[in-house]
Amino acid sequence: MGSFKNSVFILVLHLLEGALSDSLIQLNNNGYEGIVIAIDPNVPEDETLIQHIEDMVTDASPYLFEATEKRFYFKNVAILIPENWKTKPEYVKPKLETYKNADVLVAEPNPPGNDGPYTEQMGGCGEKGDRIYLTPDFLAGKKLPQYGPQEKNHNKEAPNEQNKKCNLRSTWEVIQDSEDFKTTTPMTTQPPKPTFSLLQIGQRIVCLVLDKSGSMTIGNRLNRLNQAGKLFLLQTVEQGSWVGMVTFDSAAYVQSELVQINGATERDALTKSLPTAASGGTSICSGLRSAFT
Repeated sequence: MGSFKNSVFILVLHLLEGALSDSLIQLNNNGYEGIVIAIDPNVPEDETLIQHIEDMVTDASPYLFEATEKRFYFKNVAILIPENWKTKPEYVKPKLETYKNADVLVAEPNPPGNDGPYTEQMGGCGEKGDRIYLTPDFLAGKKLPQYGPQEKNHNKEAPNEQNKKCNLRSTWEVIQDSEDFKTTTPMTTQPPKPTFSLLQIGQRIVCLVLDKSGSMTIGNRLNRLNQAGKLFLLQTVEQGSWVGMVTFDSAAYVQSELVQINGATERDALTKSLPTAASGGTSICSGLRSAFT
């Protein structure tokens, strides 16, 4: 149990030090919301893995609460289930949650046998990092690595990355400097248990119907439409989805038939089809008819 708690301690501190830059995590009344844990599609289907994830977060939340002097806990977590796993009635489609903005990725060890959790951190001390990586065997408790002493016994003489990047400061000292820590006060009651939503990406079929009529020249509307379109095409729509595009003014124009998003090539090609000029009337019905045919 001790090695598990040490592992959890490392994970929650990584989340507090700075989540993924695209993360949906928000702090609301001491509770972290919008945490996304994704299971890699290459992980063999195993429903017990979902329970292991829920158990880990449920056990980690009170530990986080005590470790941060009653300031933080995990409020809700979304678990992203691979498309190639069997569908179940309790699995719902994600809204904003994707593999790109997942805070934790559960994947097979790379290299094999390396089951210790880790976080890719390319920035400086206290800066937002990349996601946390866990393995199925780690979550199942089969391979619990032993970690060094916790932060109260921080060794400033140790030649480790923490001391190198953070000028000999412990992780706890870094957290105390974080904005979340400075803007919260300890809770006076025990936090509730985390809640979970089970999400499964299906094969989404989307046709963007975009207005390029003369009214889009008012108030920078066309530019805002392009910004929203690029965000959706480059970051939001999931791999494997099918996307088409229709624009309309006085008439409708098919800019792209349905194409499957397999990578950056398809995403970039679709962004180049976004409207660059606006004129003419506004025939919304023409645009919708073209999208459905």
